[in-house]
Amino acid sequence: MDPDEVDIKDFSSWLDDKLKLKYSSAVSGLNERFVAFFNCLHSISEDVTTLSQIIRKQFPNEERFQAMSQVLSNIVCLSYRLINDYPAILNFRYFEHFKVNTKSAINNLEICAHPLTHLSIDKAGHKLIWCITAQINYLNFLFEEVINREMIVEPILKAISDVQCVIDN
Repeated sequence: MDPDEVDIKDFSSWLDDKLKLKYSSAVSGLNERFVAFFNCLHSISEDVTTLSQIIRKQFPNEERFQAMSQVLSNIVCLSYRLINDYPAILNFRYFEHFKVNTKSAINNLEICAHPLTHLSIDKAGHKLIWCITAQINYLNFLFEEVINREMIVEPILKAISDVQCVIDN
């Protein structure tokens, strides 16, 4: 097999592609769980955006809208922060970061969403609030699903991280 010639500025992305190719089948179960987790976060963000529009229509120029707008903004920011952290290729460092930080982020989402349950709003708004809180609760289950794969994929994730550490240093 002939070696690939890669420009130094493209090396990092080339290496990530090679690592994905080599390890993708080994970590596919874990990736599927991450995809479910991030799809749930995306759904929460979409529902929060829709709820914001409903609240704006029902409470124009009111302090209640301003307060709820901040709550909704916090939920969206927390969701996107978790989504944007996902690396190009899953590795042990990210997995450890995910384990340590995500549970507290889910708790923060629960805390941020709680005031919504006290909001007097129309039926469509109540349905969205129920969906948002149910999805946040479901995140706890999805988080556990990801973590439960740790023993299976840990050696593979460490191998990926080891290669990336050698390159980074």
